[in-house]
Amino acid sequence: MLKQIGCIALTASALLAYGNDMFEAYAINNYPQARTLARAKGKNDPEARLILSLTKVYDKSYPEKVAIEGLHELGDYMKDPKNPERLRRIAALSYARCAQLMQDRQDIYGSAADKINYTAVYEKIIEESPNSSDACIALFYMRPKLEDISRFGQKFEGDKRDLVPLYLYAANEAIKNGRDFKLAISYLEDAYRFGISHPSVRQATLFRIGFLYDKKLNDFKSAEKYYREFIAKYPLARNTRIIKRYMKEHGVK
Repeated sequence: MLKQIGCIALTASALLAYGNDMFEAYAINNYPQARTLARAKGKNDPEARLILSLTKVYDKSYPEKVAIEGLHELGDYMKDPKNPERLRRIAALSYARCAQLMQDRQDIYGSAADKINYTAVYEKIIEESPNSSDACIALFYMRPKLEDISRFGQKFEGDKRDLVPLYLYAANEAIKNGRDFKLAISYLEDAYRFGISHPSVRQATLFRIGFLYDKKLNDFKSAEKYYREFIAKYPLARNTRIIKRYMKEHGVK
């Protein structure tokens, strides 16, 4: 049900690393199939139990009381040392995020999550697994300040691709809160260099870097490199026509 109130289920992508059909079904929001596969594995299987609890929370066809039930199941799951450590972290992420969103929407969920300190759960994940993708997701959900993201990124020794959502968020915050286009470009360049997996986001980010250099910093020389890369990679894209117009304005073909 929480999908209806804007939950960004980054944890779904974390489950894809396990490479089984049940987790893949969950990650693409095919909750009925995920449940069917989980029930086939049996209630004693830790992976199946996690999926069944997650679908209670995220399946919008379920009523609010089922989402609340799923929330408490995730809390129990993350505390149980018999469950695999990585799955416990995923449960913890979802538990904290769901509590956070339920507290934001008391008109729907009442006081069901009021006693849950979701910030403490996020902080524990970051402290115990600082170089994991889970830590990156936890910080993202904490709505961090730019200095927190910068500090985290400098110390992070894991897969740099896991920083991409944080850095895209940071770029937006830099523009929204201080119109700091130079800082925004720095975050966008890092995100693009680390590797943005989503094709449309990768394309949009490449265009945005060039645009900000050109139209906000009046630095066409720096923009031109990104413009030319965009044209080469996406010759039929709508933004290619826009870029060619921008280049023409500078007397460049």
